[in-house]
Amino acid sequence: MALRLFGRARSRSRSRSRSRVEPVPSFNGLESLEQRVLLSGTVIDATSFYEFNAVNIGGGGFIQDVVYSEAQQDVRYAVSDVGGAFRWDPAGAGGLTGQPGRWEQMVTTEGFGFDRLPGSSTSYGVEALATHPTDPDVVLLSYGGFASGNQQDFGTPGNVYRSEDGGRTFTAANLAVDISAGDLMDKFSRRLAFDANDPDVVYYGSFKQGLFRSTDGGRSFAPVVADGGPGAATNAALVAVDPNGGTVQRDGRTVSAKVYAATRLGDVFQSLDGGQSFANISDGTAVDGTFFQDIDLTPDGTVYISENYGGITRLPGGVAANGWTEAYPDRIVTAAVDPLDAQRIFAMSNDGTLHRSTDGGVTFDRMGRALRASPDTPWLAVTTEDYFSTAQLSIDPFRPDRLTVSSGIGVWNTSADQPTEAQDGDGVTWVSDSVGIEMMVARDAVHTSAGVVVAAEDRTAFLITDPAQSSAQVAIGLQQGSPIANGSSVDTPANDRDYVAAVSFNYQGGNYSNDPAYPTFSGYSTDGGATWQRFASVAGGTHPAPLAAGNLAVSTRAPGETVAETNLVWLPKDDYAPFFSLDNGATWQQSPSFDALDTRDADWQRFSFQHGHFNSYVKSRLLVADPVDAGTFYLYLNRLGVWSTTDGGQTWTQRATNNTQLPEYGFHAQLAATPGVSGDLWFASGRDAGAVVRNGLWHSTDGGATWERSPGWGRTFSVALGAAAAGSTDPTLYVSGVLEGRQGIYRSTNAGVDWQRMAEFPAGLHAEPYYLSASPTEVDDLYVGVAGYGFVHAVPDGDAPLSDEDREGFAVEDSVTYQAENASLTAAGVVNGIPDADGGTVDYWGTSSAVQWQSVDAGAGGPTRLDFRYANGSGQDRSTELFVDGVSVGTLAMGPTGSWTKHAVASLSVDLSAGLHTVRLQAYNSTGPNLDSMTVTTAGAAAVEVVQIEAEEAILPPGWRSGTDGTTTWIESEAGVQRMGPPVAGDPVLTYGFEVGTAGAYDLLARVQAPSFADNSFWVSVNGGGWMKWNGIRPDAGWQWATPQDQNGVVPSGPFQLDAGRHEVRILFREDGTRLDKLVVQPSLFAMPTGAGYEAGPLGPPRTAIGGGSNGTLVLEAEAAEADPAWVVRSVGAATYRVVPNGSTPSPVVFTPTSSTPTVRFSFDGAGRGDFRVAVGFLAGSSAFDDDSFFARVNGGAWQTFNGYDNTSARSVLLNGAYTPLGGSNLVEVALREDGLLLDKIEILPV
Repeated sequence: MALRLFGRARSRSRSRSRSRVEPVPSFNGLESLEQRVLLSGTVIDATSFYEFNAVNIGGGGFIQDVVYSEAQQDVRYAVSDVGGAFRWDPAGAGGLTGQPGRWEQMVTTEGFGFDRLPGSSTSYGVEALATHPTDPDVVLLSYGGFASGNQQDFGTPGNVYRSEDGGRTFTAANLAVDISAGDLMDKFSRRLAFDANDPDVVYYGSFKQGLFRSTDGGRSFAPVVADGGPGAATNAALVAVDPNGGTVQRDGRTVSAKVYAATRLGDVFQSLDGGQSFANISDGTAVDGTFFQDIDLTPDGTVYISENYGGITRLPGGVAANGWTEAYPDRIVTAAVDPLDAQRIFAMSNDGTLHRSTDGGVTFDRMGRALRASPDTPWLAVTTEDYFSTAQLSIDPFRPDRLTVSSGIGVWNTSADQPTEAQDGDGVTWVSDSVGIEMMVARDAVHTSAGVVVAAEDRTAFLITDPAQSSAQVAIGLQQGSPIANGSSVDTPANDRDYVAAVSFNYQGGNYSNDPAYPTFSGYSTDGGATWQRFASVAGGTHPAPLAAGNLAVSTRAPGETVAETNLVWLPKDDYAPFFSLDNGATWQQSPSFDALDTRDADWQRFSFQHGHFNSYVKSRLLVADPVDAGTFYLYLNRLGVWSTTDGGQTWTQRATNNTQLPEYGFHAQLAATPGVSGDLWFASGRDAGAVVRNGLWHSTDGGATWERSPGWGRTFSVALGAAAAGSTDPTLYVSGVLEGRQGIYRSTNAGVDWQRMAEFPAGLHAEPYYLSASPTEVDDLYVGVAGYGFVHAVPDGDAPLSDEDREGFAVEDSVTYQAENASLTAAGVVNGIPDADGGTVDYWGTSSAVQWQSVDAGAGGPTRLDFRYANGSGQDRSTELFVDGVSVGTLAMGPTGSWTKHAVASLSVDLSAGLHTVRLQAYNSTGPNLDSMTVTTAGAAAVEVVQIEAEEAILPPGWRSGTDGTTTWIESEAGVQRMGPPVAGDPVLTYGFEVGTAGAYDLLARVQAPSFADNSFWVSVNGGGWMKWNGIRPDAGWQWATPQDQNGVVPSGPFQLDAGRHEVRILFREDGTRLDKLVVQPSLFAMPTGAGYEAGPLGPPRTAIGGGSNGTLVLEAEAAEADPAWVVRSVGAATYRVVPNGSTPSPVVFTPTSSTPTVRFSFDGAGRGDFRVAVGFLAGSSAFDDDSFFARVNGGAWQTFNGYDNTSARSVLLNGAYTPLGGSNLVEVALREDGLLLDKIEILPV
């Protein structure tokens, strides 16, 4: 059926005035509007009102490698084990010392074009990085899901990405491989290498799929299938190409002859013919079977292999016959060769001890242990570690006196020319170089009286007093300095923000329990986190052995309660039942309520199944204190439901079961309590791993006994509540997760009825936002813990929509044109002097070419049309793909324009939030056009009218068929039936009729699916115009919404200027296998629909049915037909009907029509008309299947009865049979059966 939706767009003004606007009606699924209606309320895009900035802590997490460019000074990159990768900006804002320069995150959703979070993998990372030998702007990195510890969950496969603008934007290659970033044993790998003699040749050693080779600079890769080489299933951890080892000819290229690939477990393969064949040169030698971490080559070809914790081994000249010799055994893990002096080689032990050789690695001198200085980030200098954890050594090729090490707490530099330990007796002082690096693994956060205390892996916690200044952060050292310890939980009483408790567990020596040799640092603060002391049980050695890691909650203070009487409940790791303390952690007891659950541990009670040994890393908040009632806590347990205690944790009662109300196994699940309200709880599912997946958001108002699922939510990561917004009495609710299919940070000021999206990807980070903490006193003072990327915080711009009364959209009034030559260009160049161009044009050079405007001003935002003026003299379509803020929003066909000096316009509509956006037009499956400009036009006040047509309701003539998969019903040509040339008379053309009530510019869109590039086209015509050869539907996008466009660039593809009234669209198949589900006609500035399209709302009855055949459809409106007086004319919304009002007849139901039954009579001339069918359009008058039936007949034939329809949407039903028209007047009669039925029209449909 056709679906017609009505409403009004918001009034528009460039200024942010706050006038109240007409509400948009409930169009469930109407993604094209800024305000999208859910079952229970609305969501608006408030992202332009918030900025999310990094909380500057500095360092943290393991930097795996620092890679210098050999092409240009001050170009360098740092690779993180969990937090992406960084590029050095020498002009960036410096740290405390005032020296310029800082690291900038490269792995962002904008830079990579990601439009969603990673897959099921909880960890994503950069595995390896390589710089181009001569082009400083080109960098490659491998990125994707990795196995964290023993979790073999790789999520979306990894790939190699290429940047041509110094790491600002990236384009993916063609791989789908497992990534080793962050893997406990494989993180220190150098897997990518350019061939300096032909930089189009790149080698990549994958984690599990062997060695790959590229011949186009890393844009695409193919497996290396070579005799004697590493196998297809090997871990090719180290790759190197010797630029000084001679060259050979291969495939018409002059490439380096010597190529090395070392597997993780001790095989070194060498090629002497440019990678065409390999030999294992490590069998039976000193390096055979060892665990490799680094490979280095000297100018004379000598190979150095560093073994993980083993030493360094050397192969003189890179000649296998010379044999491997152990150069230095002192637990060397990495080495670096001076680029200007091959005799000077540096090596570093795993504990940070530096060694230097001045005779080419024959002998080494010990330079001393690592000492630290960190003037920009003071806490780094005082941290206590067992050793200076070491990854890779690097030497700046433009400053060989600067030696750089990537380590467990950032990037550090020292002088390469300092004396040895024997000469001065001192160690080596390394100076921190980590300004801008934020990669703490976030574990928790809480607002206190002194600031915000954030918990993190490796360093317990920090007190944040100024998020912009790393020098202001206080590292919480519950022993001396800042110990290596995981912080897993922090909490405060609801009515005492001076008191903070922290869970910290020590894993020095690999021990995660409470071994006396490695004591826990868990404790508390009474000044908001400024100073700390350990719990008395920890300090006194009486702490229970199982009580480590996990979640801790602090009770609301009872009247008169002292700090010494603080009530704590602790749910530790490893399945142990909760413990409680009534004396601020001096003593602990385990609750006896769970005794019967598991008795495998004779000393302590354990659950049968919770999180296993991996609990210490699970990002959960399973325990929360009631904010009003002292001694009351709530607990979520996997497979056991929700429990509560009212006596401080001593006894627990089950309140709800998982199997009936909540997720069975909420991996990373979180509980939160509403401030000031007893028993009001919120539950975020995390990722449900139960047999029946129930991801989402739940709310309980009775202490967890019953739960209501909030509509629209998929996976939710975290939930928090904070200060109420202006005009609201409810605390502001914050949730990170997926709402109606869209990732983001959301806020609600009315207890989850309506939502505002604050950010889609906070700070642009491509990682899960696992932890939220909101201030109880400051609105929108929100901190977000992002997996592997530290913490970010929200900064409202002052005009934020803080209350429901302020939720409206704004838009620019005028069109703005942006010239292509002023944009950022990728693989493209400016061409001047084109007569038809406005200034210069941009020539796309290849399939990776792109034009990107960094700051496109959408003003106040709203439905927006982007018009691209281009020239295409190639004679073939040169499609492009449009990205807005890093998200692909569709493709544009850019057909031939006749010459490179003649321009045409291709358009696409999107929905933009207020403010600045990045717009990128990238070549898609072609080499691209010449681009002149982009014009941005945002809607003013306009009627909202959408017509949606189901394709399968046409009467399909021979050549067409319908199909369904149970979810979508479509039409397509019969197998093997095609029409490659333009349609001619007699072709089985389908004609779809529709109406619009308001004249204006409209777009035609279709929901289509193509099986391949060889079968991806239709013929389309609007209102009798020329036939568009719509070729180029993407086969890799599944069901997709797209705008029909003429591949030849001759027939206009919209927007169409439509008068109010009736119009038609004609469709004919071109290639078989291409499927059509729906057509939509909507205002030209609206963004494309999503999913299955629009659903009918209460103001949206359809105004037309659809027709089939090629000789036209006749529509007869009920209000214009002859009718008995009982049928009166009535308007509902924008539609007009005939209706017999309820109660206006002696009986509300007629069971058999008679001559006195009120009828509506539709007459038409049958002259020249072939056989036809009849469709009746109507709307039932009630939602209860009342007022929903009628009788109908044709030319005095038998009455047909129609009954059983609700009023959720308007209907169009066909009478049974086909009819041969009378030569003169023909009559269709519709008779009353139930009063209240709304009769719209009939349609005479050709057979």
